[in-house]
Amino acid sequence: MKNQIKDLFLQNLEIDLSETQIKQFITYYEFLVKKNQEINLTAITKWEDVLNKHFLDCALLIKYYDLNDKNILDIGAGAGFPSIVLKILVPSLKVTIVESLLKRCNFLDELIVLLDLSFVKIVNERAEVFATKQTEVYDCVLSRAVSTLPVILELSTRYLKIKGDIIAYKSQKHEEELSLSKGAIQHLFLRHIDTFLENEQDFGVRAFMIFKKMKQTPNIYPRSYNKIKKQPL
Repeated sequence: MKNQIKDLFLQNLEIDLSETQIKQFITYYEFLVKKNQEINLTAITKWEDVLNKHFLDCALLIKYYDLNDKNILDIGAGAGFPSIVLKILVPSLKVTIVESLLKRCNFLDELIVLLDLSFVKIVNERAEVFATKQTEVYDCVLSRAVSTLPVILELSTRYLKIKGDIIAYKSQKHEEELSLSKGAIQHLFLRHIDTFLENEQDFGVRAFMIFKKMKQTPNIYPRSYNKIKKQPL
């Protein structure tokens, strides 16, 4: 296991993992598999699959975006993807995870203690509710496998400082989702900065879509989740 994970990150990201980081990833995997028998965290449980489809997939963002010393929010991280993986790789990160399911929050609370991670906060609340309490606080908001892009943009924008970034992990349908997000981009005063593409063996195309907040978010956003889903901007 040690050699596999070390080689994977070295070959794909040119990161030479320390012994501490290798141990953290192995502990993460073992705890994930153990707890997955009690609560639904992931359908992916084999070591090689978790290594590639979760750990590496989350980590590829580092090739395109500087996370050093950033204060980030992860919406609906579930089992900690992508923010816990990124925190292991970039220890200077300050991470807040907002997760609506208490069982997953309990898993994450236990996980960060096991991994000995500092400056990681787990919040058990709905993203659209917590946003009203954390306005213009974060440098970056991350979202992976949560919802459609228009929904993600509305849930995320109020959290950001002006000039902060939303980063959405998306698939080969990223252009279609971008087209559907024109209204959200306009109403939320966002700018699509770039989309970086990776062709992953296990996923096909992975798109990292980056949006910058240009002005203060109107107080009416985010709306209730039902409205966001039923009437996307």
